[in-house]
Amino acid sequence: MAINLASDTINKIYQHYKNTSDNGFRGHLGASIIGKPCERAIWYDFRWCTPSDLEGRLYRLFQTGHLAEDRFTADLKAIGVKISTVNPRTGKQYQINACDGFFGGSLDGIGLGFQKTPIKNTSLK
Repeated sequence: MAINLASDTINKIYQHYKNTSDNGFRGHLGASIIGKPCERAIWYDFRWCTPSDLEGRLYRLFQTGHLAEDRFTADLKAIGVKISTVNPRTGKQYQINACDGFFGGSLDGIGLGFQKTPIKNTSLK
């Protein structure tokens, strides 16, 4: 019986990501959720009725996106876009919220000087 060491190693890496990532439940309705076509699904997500059972591979992919943010920011700056990834008032990532905190989200940055749109919020993943 052949043992596939690569598969075993990859599966352990994915399991690590699954074990160490949060469950996705938030204390607010996230801006990334409201685009779902089904209002009932949005309500269930907001009320924590929908368990998040993502594979470790997806959690690793999310981390890859986070790691690429600095590169995307540098690429935009290289073509003349002025981009801010840290809110100067808080020293942290830009946050939005409304409805007494029941709605909220995070922005990867705010950019100025895009070719077709003068100002834009940025989601880099």
